[in-house]
Parts: sequence; structure tokens; C-alpha cells
Amino acid sequence: MIGRLVLRHLALHPIRSLVFVGAYAAGVSVMLSLLSIGEVMLEQSRDEELVGGGDITVVPAGVDLETLRTGGAVYFGIQESRFIARGILGGPRLEEEVETVGPWIEDRAVYVRVREGEAPVAVRASGQVPSAARALGAAPTLVEGRWADSDADRRWLVPTAYELYSEIDAFHLPPARVRGDTTWAEWHYFNLLWPEEERWLYLAYLVTGDPSGDRWGGMVLASYRLPDGRNVSFGDTLSADEIQFSTSSPDLTFGPHTVRLLDGPARYQVQARLPSLDGGPPLGLALELRPGADRYFPPAELAASDSFVSGYVVPALRASAAGRVCRGDRCVPVDETIAYHDHNWGTWGGVAWDWGVARAGPFDLLYGGVHGAAADEARRYGARFLAYVVDSLGVAAALEPDALRYSGQRVIEYDGAAVEVPERLEWTAVQAPDSIHARIELEHVSLSRLSLGGDADVYFAQMQGTLELGGVIGGRRVAARGRGFFETYLR
Repeated sequence: MIGRLVLRHLALHPIRSLVFVGAYAAGVSVMLSLLSIGEVMLEQSRDEELVGGGDITVVPAGVDLETLRTGGAVYFGIQESRFIARGILGGPRLEEEVETVGPWIEDRAVYVRVREGEAPVAVRASGQVPSAARALGAAPTLVEGRWADSDADRRWLVPTAYELYSEIDAFHLPPARVRGDTTWAEWHYFNLLWPEEERWLYLAYLVTGDPSGDRWGGMVLASYRLPDGRNVSFGDTLSADEIQFSTSSPDLTFGPHTVRLLDGPARYQVQARLPSLDGGPPLGLALELRPGADRYFPPAELAASDSFVSGYVVPALRASAAGRVCRGDRCVPVDETIAYHDHNWGTWGGVAWDWGVARAGPFDLLYGGVHGAAADEARRYGARFLAYVVDSLGVAAALEPDALRYSGQRVIEYDGAAVEVPERLEWTAVQAPDSIHARIELEHVSLSRLSLGGDADVYFAQMQGTLELGGVIGGRRVAARGRGFFETYLR
């Protein structure tokens, strides 16, 4: 009876029947697809290789779910994960959006020896910060014992100021692959600017040569620009037995010249007394430098070959200084003076760079990159020139500039030679939705003659000038102006 009714309906209304059948088939197909997707999501939620907590999981670039499931993530890592956790995801800029951040290490191979004399056993190990894992709803079930944050866990997520600067600003021993390289050098660099007086100071504490060998030493160098336009140079050379440095803090002792990181609020104590390199009065200084909160660039290391290392960190993109600077018996007070501090290490044979730092309104701008055969090789593998902007909330933008465009020229005399120097620099950096344009008027230039690995002599130019910064950062149009320091090499 039902079959006869169906056939009669098809005969009387064939088009309507086909539409109904097609719609029914489409509905069944969609339902099956949704059920399949739901089954996959349920399976993934129960997969021990994919279980996590929170709302967002940050994984290394190039890792997909299948890689995580099959244990392939053991070969990947997130560079500067501490900085990402503390300064970006857990930083003040996202404090209203992000409640908790927790690191997670999954499926690392560990070899455990249960008893003395027994062969080690390979096990899979995972690691979390207990308090963060609980806040994210991702804590494992505790079968026995106690699982609580250690002091190392606390330092990983919430270090004190002393712990943070000790971690990022400590000195290094050369990696094994470049041990014995005589071009290895590492240094603390500071500068001060008195903008109303057209006065500034460059100061560097350098360890030169491989400290693991017997052919190394150090230098403390200073260049002091006076309001009358003169640049006066100072320096002291020290032997290895006069130098102490630390691989766990920024502290340095170069004979009577010292750098100390003080406990409590972030402060550097910097002292030196340097003879003049031209027979004039000596330079004496006693400074306390105070870095601005959340205004730093984390340690980054460029390594493209077995013979090249270039490392860089800026603990104080914006700082203020107090104390005094004396040339002979003529002293200049330092009171809330504009200051800056960075730290470099690596092998420097045949290496040159472009670099600049400026304070423009609420922003601090850092840009730069290294040149040379090994550095150029590294860029082919993803290392780039960088423009980095911070404000009171930490990182505001990180972009890659296009070509640095130097223009204009004037001639200055250096050591009897006429040297052409640029008058301005411009570059643009775009990474949607952010874009910035920098125009720099290069007003004052100090030159040094160098030789780079057998090339013809070049001039290292340290410049002071005015930055005009414009563009869009974080969806807001910006326009700011300020003073800064800039470096390049002139051939």
C-alpha cells in the first residue's frame, strides 16, 4: 500500500519529489560530515599527545597536529620562550585579555639510571610550571607526593629585576665551534645624552680574544663629545689577570673600572677612571643607570656557520642615569640624564653593521643588523634586519625594514683625509597591520678608521641625530620626534 502511494506521488509530482529527495540527501550528508568532525575533535581532545589547557596553544613554527601526535615536536622549540611568556603573552599590553600563561615541554627524551651500575632507561618526559598548569586546567592527576612550584619555576615566569637582568645580561664563553678564534669579543656598551648641551658620552667595556685560552685581555674605551664640538677619546688596556667577568650576571671588574648590577630595583653601577688618548686630562665617572620597566630587547644570537656567532641584547632601551662625569677637575652632574645600555658578543672578523636607537615621545626605536659573508648566509636562512619599537607596555611592534637609504653628503676631514658622510637616513617597515617610516637627520659624526678582514680601510661612523617616526602601530597612527644614536660603515 505504501509503495503504491509512493509510486503514485512520483508519477503525479516528479519534480517536487526529486527536490524533496535531493534535500533529504543533502541533509544526511551534512549531518554525517558534522558527526565525523565531532568524532575527530573528541578523539583529539582525548589524545594524550594533544591534551593541553587554556584557550590558546602556542606551538613552534612549522608544527601541526599530526607532528604533535607522532612526537615530532621533540625536535622543535620556541626561541625566546621566556620573553614571549613574560613580555608579550604575559605582559602588561595583554593583561586584560590574558589571564594565565604557562610553559609546556612535551615528549622530551630523558635517560634515567635507576641504580648505580645499571644501564640507563629511555623515558618520555614532560614539564610544566605547577601553578600555571593548574590555572590553565591542565595539571596532571597527582598519584603520590607533592607537586608545587620550585624557585626555578618562579624565576621562569616572574623573576625579580635582579634575576631578569642577570639572566639576559651575563657574559659568555665562546661555543666550542669557535673556541680559539682570536676575533671573539664581548662588551658592555653604555651611552649618555645631555640634549640641551649637545653633550654625549660613549663607554664600552670589552673582553677581547678567547677567555678559555691564554691570549686574551680587555679594554675600556670612552668617547666624550663636548658642547664646543670636540670629541675627546679615553682608554685603558688590561691584561687577563686584571679582568673578572661572570657568566651568571652582568658584573665586570677591569682593574679599577667596574660594572655592577645592584639588588632590588633594577640599577647598574658603572665606574671608570680612564687616561686620555691624546695627553689631556683623564676621564672619571661614577654613574647609576636605571633601566625603564619592560623596555628591553631579549638576547638573540645569529649563527650561520661553524665559524660565525653574533649575539646581542639590549637590557635598557630607555634608561636614566645619575651621578657625575669629570674631565680632570671639571665635573658635569648627571641627573635623570638620557641613557642606554646594550651588550654584544661573537666573532667579528670581516663583520660590519648598521644600527640605531632613538627615543621619540613615548616610543623607543631600535633597528639594525650585521653584514659580512657569514651574516649574509644567515639571512638566507631567515635571519633579518629588524626594527623594534617599545612603549610603556613593552613590545609595540617588530618589523623588517626595507633597504636603508642613506642620502645627501657632506665632507669632513679625518686624519688628513676627506671623508664623505651621509646627511640623512630613511627606511620603511611594513608587517600588516603595522607600518612605520623612519627619517633620521644625521647631524654629528665621529669617525674611526678600521680594516675589515683584508678589505680596504673603511670608516666606522658613530652619528647623533634626530628621528622623525611615523606610521601605524597597534591600529593607532603615530607621529613622534626625538634624538638618537646611529652607526654605519663608510667605504
